[in-house]
Order: sequence, then structure tokens, then C-alpha cells
Amino acid sequence: MAYRSLFPTLIFGGTYARSVTSAPTLGIAAVSTASLAPSPDILDYLDTTATSAFSASSSGNCTVAVSADHASLIFPNAKLVYSPAGSIDCKPQLVFRDLPAGYRFAIDSVTVGGYLNLEKGSYVERIQVQLYYPDSSVGSAMSKNPYGKYGVGYDGIFSLPMSVSAPAASRCSSVGSAEAMALELFVSLSHEEIEFDDLGPHFGTVGGDAPDQKLRVGLHAQWTAC
Repeated sequence: MAYRSLFPTLIFGGTYARSVTSAPTLGIAAVSTASLAPSPDILDYLDTTATSAFSASSSGNCTVAVSADHASLIFPNAKLVYSPAGSIDCKPQLVFRDLPAGYRFAIDSVTVGGYLNLEKGSYVERIQVQLYYPDSSVGSAMSKNPYGKYGVGYDGIFSLPMSVSAPAASRCSSVGSAEAMALELFVSLSHEEIEFDDLGPHFGTVGGDAPDQKLRVGLHAQWTAC
């Protein structure tokens, strides 16, 4: 779309513990779209001025950024480094503003990607994205044991597309309307015995420092007239 250049990369603050947990606030860019058909990229509507909770200098482990092409949310500091077990649990708040009037959206699929380095015996136990809408409905996409299970290991970039079960829809937009929701990214790491006398832990890394290694969540929205 013609107004993509109005959106710099955004970074939002958060906090971290052994299990990474945070709820930074995201906004969506204020561009008048009342007379336009919906953009295929829902993050085109991210309002960069909606809140003071984001900070370009934030170093929190659940900090969130928006990719340059507006196709995904990036979690640059959310990672597990050479660990036998642990989890990442980030829950940014999203605010969509100036949505095209006469439409509603439903996020019907997501793609989680980033870097994995799993020793044999280390595996990703669960990857899950949950979407919380204002009417208390929840859409969920989940994959159990997607990487490394049964001693196969993994080393490289992954990209995991998942359908959202029973995707909920936003409210019907009017001129200048906004919609708030929350997105939760959960990734858990575990390990298992791969031989009868295998008593030691096995280690894995989730996420990385290079641009293509950072954890990210791509969002696909289905628009319908209302």
C-alpha cells in the first residue's frame, strides 16, 4: 500500500523471568482508511502513537517489534539459550486503529518462525498462539512436539504455519473506529531420554540474535463486509 513508509520499525517494552512473561502495549498507525478496501496486512493498521508503553531502547525479553513489511510481529529478545527446559510466554496488547469502515476481520492463521538448535533428546514441546478479542472470545493455534521429538534434533531456521481454530471476528468497523485485542505467544522446551541409560539432560536453544533468527509471529487476517 502507498502509506507503508509511514511505519518505522516499532519496539515495545516488556519483562522476563525463567519463563519469559510480559504484556507490552502495541498501537497501530493512524492513517485514514475509511474509503479504502482492507489491506491484506493487518499490521498496516498498527497505531504507533496510541501509547507511551513502547520504546525503541527497550531491552525487555518480551519486547515486540513490527517487521519492515508489516507481515509479522518480532520478539527480538525472547529466547532460551542452551537450556534443558523452559518457556517463553509473551502477551502483547494490540490496538488496531482507523480500520476500513464496513468491514470486520478475523485472524484465521498464524506462522511462527525463528531459530532452533536442539541436541538429540531436546525438543520443542509446544508452540501456541492465542488471540483474545474484546468480546472475550479466544482463537487458538497450537502444535505439540513440532521439532526434535524422538531424538532427531534440529539446527536451523523454522517456519511453522498453523490454522486458528474457530477464529473469532472483530466488531464491524465504522469511520475512525479502533479495535483492541491481545496476542499470546507461548513456546516450551523440554528433553527426553534417547537411550536406556541416558540420564543426562539435553540442551536446546530457541531464538537468536541475527535478524532471521529472532522469534516472530506472522498474522493472516480474513476480511468480510458487514
